[in-house]
Amino acid sequence: SVTPIVLDLFVEGPEALEAGPWPPLVRAMLVLLALARRWPERLREALLRFAPLVAYPGAPEALFDGFQLLVVSLLRVTPGPPDPTLYDQLARAASPRAKEVAMTAAEHLIAEGRVEAALELALELAEDRFGPLGAEAEARFRAASVSQLEAWARRVYRVERFEDLFVET
Repeated sequence: SVTPIVLDLFVEGPEALEAGPWPPLVRAMLVLLALARRWPERLREALLRFAPLVAYPGAPEALFDGFQLLVVSLLRVTPGPPDPTLYDQLARAASPRAKEVAMTAAEHLIAEGRVEAALELALELAEDRFGPLGAEAEARFRAASVSQLEAWARRVYRVERFEDLFVET
């Protein structure tokens, strides 16, 4: 029988969550969630404290996958680009693999941001030039690559009709 646990992350302090009876990865995620809204300046310290418990040399790949989620969570709520010193600190605190996983997570977030920015720009320019786009046209934009979105954005004011935007020249 499984007994669900209900936690209020605003009532339970990070220290209580860290001392909880759960596996280290679960404790780490709970602590990071509790810190994210109230004390984001403490997130990095918490990640570095948990890294040796979940990203140690020889840890199962599933733990590294969970660790990557922790890093992504930290990077999403921390303003600005990732601090490059974090990666070396993770390598020293846990393992070289921890550094590699964290850098990969950061690269994915940066790429994701680039895709979102290109999509927003291309959609905004196309709607400015041709008016509201239909669902089919918007889906085509969402399925496009970054390079294709950038090409369409450059071409949007050089074509007469919306359909011509997609014609390769």
